[in-house]
Amino acid sequence: MPRRPRVGAEDHLPTSLPSRTSATLASAIALWLWGSSAVADTACRIPAPDLPGLPAGAPVQVEADAATYQPASGRTEFEGNAELTEPGRRLSAARMTYQRDADQLDAEGHVELAQPDLILQGDTASYRPTARTGQVSNARYAMPATGANGEAKRVELLPDGTLHLTDPVYTLCPPGQRAWAIEAERMMLDRETGRGTATGAHLELGGVSLPGLPTLSFPIGERRHSGLLVPSIGYGSANGADVTIPYYFNLAPNYDLTVAPRLMSRRGILLGGELRYLQPDFNGQLRLEYLPDDRIHSGNSQRGGITWRHDGRPFGGWRSYVNASHVSDVDYLADLDNTLSASATRNLERIAQLSRRTRNSTVILRAQDFQNLDPALPADQRSYGRLPQLLASLDQPFGDHTRLLLDTEFVSFDRSTGVTGQRVDLSPTLAARWEQPWGYVEPRAGVRYTGYRLSGNGAGGDSPDRFTQQYSLDGGLFFDRPVDIAGRAMTQTIEPRLYYLYVPYSDQSNLPVFDTAEYDFRFDSLFQNDRFSGPDRVGDSQRLSVALTSRLIDDRTGMERVRVGIGQIFYFDDRRVTLPNQPAPDTSQSAMVVGIGLRLDPRWRLDGSAQWDPEYGQDGAVTRGFARIGWDKGDGSRFSAGYRLRRGETEQLDLAGGWRVNARTRLVGRWRYSLRRNQNLEALAGIEYGGSCCWKVRTLLQRHLDTVSDKSNLAVLLQLELTGLGNLGKNIDDLMSGGLAGYRATPP
Repeated sequence: MPRRPRVGAEDHLPTSLPSRTSATLASAIALWLWGSSAVADTACRIPAPDLPGLPAGAPVQVEADAATYQPASGRTEFEGNAELTEPGRRLSAARMTYQRDADQLDAEGHVELAQPDLILQGDTASYRPTARTGQVSNARYAMPATGANGEAKRVELLPDGTLHLTDPVYTLCPPGQRAWAIEAERMMLDRETGRGTATGAHLELGGVSLPGLPTLSFPIGERRHSGLLVPSIGYGSANGADVTIPYYFNLAPNYDLTVAPRLMSRRGILLGGELRYLQPDFNGQLRLEYLPDDRIHSGNSQRGGITWRHDGRPFGGWRSYVNASHVSDVDYLADLDNTLSASATRNLERIAQLSRRTRNSTVILRAQDFQNLDPALPADQRSYGRLPQLLASLDQPFGDHTRLLLDTEFVSFDRSTGVTGQRVDLSPTLAARWEQPWGYVEPRAGVRYTGYRLSGNGAGGDSPDRFTQQYSLDGGLFFDRPVDIAGRAMTQTIEPRLYYLYVPYSDQSNLPVFDTAEYDFRFDSLFQNDRFSGPDRVGDSQRLSVALTSRLIDDRTGMERVRVGIGQIFYFDDRRVTLPNQPAPDTSQSAMVVGIGLRLDPRWRLDGSAQWDPEYGQDGAVTRGFARIGWDKGDGSRFSAGYRLRRGETEQLDLAGGWRVNARTRLVGRWRYSLRRNQNLEALAGIEYGGSCCWKVRTLLQRHLDTVSDKSNLAVLLQLELTGLGNLGKNIDDLMSGGLAGYRATPP
C-alpha cells in the first residue's frame, strides 16, 4: 500500500528513524503483533490531561470570550477560547457552534477533546453532548494510560469509548521519537476489551515499510489475548538455526496454554507446550516437549521431556508442593536446553510433598525420586528414592529459658541396586539459653536413636540400630566501643565465641549409607553439632571451637562496613566414625577459617574466605578459598571478579560486568575459566543499544562447555525490543540477569 502523508506530523509528532531493518522480518513481525503485550514503559507514557473536578451528573457548561444566540434557529455561536466542560471530559476550540435541535456542537480551530484516558487534537470536530459521541478530522490522538499515540484523517468516538480511525498511524513510541508504527486504511481501538483491529495494515520499522496482513489484531492494554507471541530466533553450533514461534491461548482468566513449535535446522521440529493454571488455593504449570525425529542424535531419535510444578493450600494450614521432571535420555538437557547449568545437571528431581508448619512444629510427608543423567555414574552410587518420607519436628519452650527440641523421621529407601529398606530416626534435645546485652550461654543435651529394617545388607544384618548421646555448650561475649574513621562515627565490636561439643563413639560400620555425606568445612562448621549431613552416621567428637569476630558499624546508617572473622576447631580425641572406604581423620586441629566482608564505599564490596590447613603438606597450605570484589556505579555500570579454590578439585576465575558507554549503549560480558584444567568454561559477550525509551536491540555471543561430552557449544542470540509490543528474538534478559553480575535488565 502506498504510504500516505501523515496529517500534522510535522508540527506535533515528528518521526524519528534511528535504524533500518531488513524487510525479511515482515511476516514474522506481522504475525507476532497478534499476541504481543502492549504495556508501555512509564518513561514513554503521556501525562494525563488536567481536567476540572466536576461531580457526576453536573450539567454541561460552555464558556467563551463572546457568545451569540439566534432564537429563530436555536443556534448559538461561541467565539474566542471556547470551552465545553462536563464530568470527565473537556472540549476546547477557537470557535464553536451549537445547534439545539440536533444536539450537535461543531468546533474549529485548535480543537482538543480531552478525557482521563484520551486526548484528541485536530482541525475541526463535531460533538453530541447528550450522546457523548463525535468525530475529529485531521486528528492527532494519545492514550495516557498506555502511551499509544498517532494521527488519523478522521477519528470517530462511539458511546462505549471505542475509536474508529480512518487512515491511521498507531505507535507506542513517545512523540518525536517514532521508531516503529502501525499504518492502516482503517482501525478500531476498543478500549473496553483492550484490543485493536486494523485493515490494510502494515508495520513501519526504522523507516522501512514491511508488508503485513489484510487484517491485523493487536493489544492496546494489559489484558491477555490469544494469538501468536514473540518468535525466538537464534543460532547454535549444536542445533543450527533455532526458531520458535509460540501461540498463546487465553482459555480463561485463570487458565492459559502456550503451544510453541521449535524448528532447529540440524535436528528437526520440536513441539512444545505449557499449560498454566491459577486458583485461589493452588497454582502451577505443566510443560511438555516432543521431538519426533532428531536427525543427529546417536541414540533414540524420538526425544522429549515433561515438567510439572504445583503449589497449593489444600486444607487447614497444609501446603502441597510438586516439582517433577523427566526427559527421554541423558543428553536431552545438554542438547536442547543449551546452557551451562543444564549441561551440568546430573539428576532430575521428582518430588511431591504435603507440609504443615505452625509456630512450634513442622510436619512434612514427602515422596522423592531422581532420574540420573550421568551415564558414567555406577548404579550403586546413584541417589536413592525416598518413597515415602515422613518428617516431624517440635520446638516447645518451657519457661523463659528452656525448650524441648524433637526431630523425627521415617523413610523408605528404594533403588534398583544395593541395600534398600526403612529407617527410623528420633532425636530429642533439651536446650537452655541465658542472654544479656554483653553475652549469652546455651547448654544442650540430647540423645539420638536410629533403627533400620533392611534387605540386602549382608553381614550388617536386617535390623541394625544405633543409640548415641550428645552434649554441647555454646557461649559468646559482646564488646563494643565508639571509633572515628575518616570523620565518620562508627561502632567497633569484638565478639569472642566458644563452642564445646562431646559425642561419644558408637560403632556404626554395620549401618548402610542411604543419604548421608560429609559437610563441606566452612566458618559455620565451627558450630555444627555433626560433621555428617544425614542420620546414617553420627560423628564422634570431643572438641572445642574458638572463634573471634569483629565488626565496624556505621552509626548514621546502621550499615555493617567491615566484618572479619577467624576460627578453628581443636580436637581432644581422634575421630573414628567414617563413611565407607574413607580414612578416619586423625588431626588435632581443623583448618583455620578466615572470613572477611568490606563495604567501605557504597560502590565497592569485597567478600572473601580462606582455609589454611597447618597439616596439609610439609608446611601447611590454603586448601580452600573464595574471593569476590564487586563495583556498582549505580547507572547500570557494574563489575565483579571472583576466584574460587578447592585444592585438588577446582580452581576457577569468574569475571562479569556491564558498562554503560552512553545513554544508548551498554556492553555486557562474562568469562569463567578453569585454572586447574586450563580451559574456558563459559564466555559471554553482548551489546545493548537503544535509540530511546521506544526500542532496544540486544545481541549476545555465548560459548559454554558441555561438562558431559567435554565439547564447547557456540550460540548467537538476538533480541529486538519494541516498547509495548514485546521482544523479537531470543529472550536473553533472564540469561544475562542470572549469569552476569554486571547486567541488570532495563526497559527500553
